[in-house]
Amino acid sequence: MNNAFLAEYILTCGEIVYTDMQEKESDMATVFITTIVGEDKPNTIKDIAEMTRSLGGEWSKSKVNKLDNQFAALMKVVIDEGSEQALKDKLQSAYPDLHFFHAPATDLTNGDVQTVSLTVDCEDRPGLTHDIVKVLSDLNLEAENMEFHRLPVTPVGGTVYTAKMTVRIPENMEKESLAESIESLSDCIRVHFD
Repeated sequence: MNNAFLAEYILTCGEIVYTDMQEKESDMATVFITTIVGEDKPNTIKDIAEMTRSLGGEWSKSKVNKLDNQFAALMKVVIDEGSEQALKDKLQSAYPDLHFFHAPATDLTNGDVQTVSLTVDCEDRPGLTHDIVKVLSDLNLEAENMEFHRLPVTPVGGTVYTAKMTVRIPENMEKESLAESIESLSDCIRVHFD
């Protein structure tokens, strides 16, 4: 999948997107994370992807979130060491109204872990997001992604809560025990693994 297509998909759909493209293998390649925050304008992500490619770089992973007319994007950039600063300078020069933050990429794998994707559905109530996050914290688990939605259900006069999460758990932990911990918060909570 090329970055221009991915960027166009992101702009069209306006949702979180993950890519797991093959990272470039080069003895002189550097890997860093770029975070971009600012006003969402047509073709911005697509143009940034093309600019990265023009300097020989690529995004091995990316996430984009949009809310109203704002966006936040995270990209794991793989590029030749000699082109890293040129890319950073070119981005800042081409997009002075956006905020760019750069950090070295680090490997966060601590021992044997597995990644599980799950959906939590239930009747909404105050503090539910806090309680779910506390369950993860109490279990010393790391969430890679969390997306929460509250949807009104007019016929019953209530709200339904849905959370989609990707969580890193120890290899020796059964995912069902995570589900049980979350479901213990309320009789109406149901956890489904994707």
